[in-house]
Formats: sequence, C-alpha cells, structure tokens
Amino acid sequence: MPISVSKVYVCIDGVFVADGPKISASDGSRGLVLAAVTSMNEHPRKDGPAWSIELTTGKGAGTRTIPLPFVQFLSADEHRQSFDSPLCIERLATNPNREEESPPVPTGRIWLYRDAFYVTDRSPKTSELDEVTIRIKALYFQDDLALKRLREQVANFEVIGRVSGDKAGRQPIPDDVKLLVWSRDGAACVRCRATVDLQFDHIIPLSRGGGDQAENIQLLCRSCNLSKGSRLT
Repeated sequence: MPISVSKVYVCIDGVFVADGPKISASDGSRGLVLAAVTSMNEHPRKDGPAWSIELTTGKGAGTRTIPLPFVQFLSADEHRQSFDSPLCIERLATNPNREEESPPVPTGRIWLYRDAFYVTDRSPKTSELDEVTIRIKALYFQDDLALKRLREQVANFEVIGRVSGDKAGRQPIPDDVKLLVWSRDGAACVRCRATVDLQFDHIIPLSRGGGDQAENIQLLCRSCNLSKGSRLT
C-alpha cells in the first residue's frame, strides 16, 4: 500500500502554525511533531533557527492561541540541508550527537522540508525513503504552484479592471468571461497584437443580438476597435 504524506505545520515569521485542514484534532499528527521536537531539549543547537509553535488551549469563548518556544534543535547547516531534501526529525532525536550511523537508525514519521512539517501515515521502510522524499516535495511544489497561479490570476483581474471598453449604463461583461478571453487572446489585440489600450469588443454587437459569451468577445486595441466601427469583422 503506498505511503501517504500530510503537511501539518508551516512556519510563518518564525512561528509554526497548523496547516492541512483535512487532519482532525484526533489524528495526533501535530502532537507527534511537538513530542519529537521537545524530546531534543537536552541537545540544543545554538546556531540553528529559533522557532516557536502555535498552540490553542481552551474551548469556546475561552479559546486562546499562544506561541510555545522550540528548543533550537537544528544546526544552521542542518537547516540549510532541509531546503534541499526532507529531514527526518526522529532520526535526529535518536542520534542527538549527529554521528554517522552504520547501519542507519530506523526512520520515523515526521519530516521537515522548507520550514514545514510533514507526517507520514506510518514509518517508511528503507525502500520507501525515495517515495517519501518525492511525495513531500510534490506537496510543497503543488502548493507553491497554486499560489503562483493565484497571483497570476489576481494580476490578470487587476489589468482587466483597467481595460476600458464597456459603455456607461451597459451591463458589464462578467469577470470570468473577461479572464477567459484575456487568456485565450494572449493579452493582445487579435488583429495587430498590440498590448496597450486594449478593449473587450463584441464581435456581434449587443444591438444586433450578440451576447456576452466568450465566443462573441475579442480583445482589440483602441485603434483596431475604432477602425472596425459597426462592422461585424
């Protein structure tokens, strides 16, 4: 059965906050992270990052969120290594002096990668270590790609909002249609490929029965739109 991986904490401004809404409080994954890190209190690394973790106590109106400082359990070098490849936290806990092991100590469920904690559903076997690394990196880059796409989408909406062309009093073209046309036409005039003074043009004017469907809308620059006039092409 393939091993599964979940992201449970992500570091924001030096504080680890809960991530992964699909994980229930009864799952225990976040408790595993806290227990593993605090078990290394006797072997701090003075040059490593000074982090804290966000804990929620109480219920209802009495709920409070407080930061609990972590011991500096990583050296600066180990922290840098965790940006290249996931670092097994239990392995550090069971080998506090960071000595070379032969054979290696058993692996665990808790991994640190790029300032986020990931937990596997079970301890991986030696033959599964590459799979764990790939799954953790995939989760990270999927989230990173989703954020980049969201930024691009917001940027497109902001540009679209500055593009003129809708006459006063006319029902505006829906934003999702604008975004589709903007992407389809490559953010350029479909006639001359200009990228400035763009307008959303109805191929068949509304006055002649045209609608606001993407198929009936194109991007034209102001000059091409004026030259088109009332013609359909």
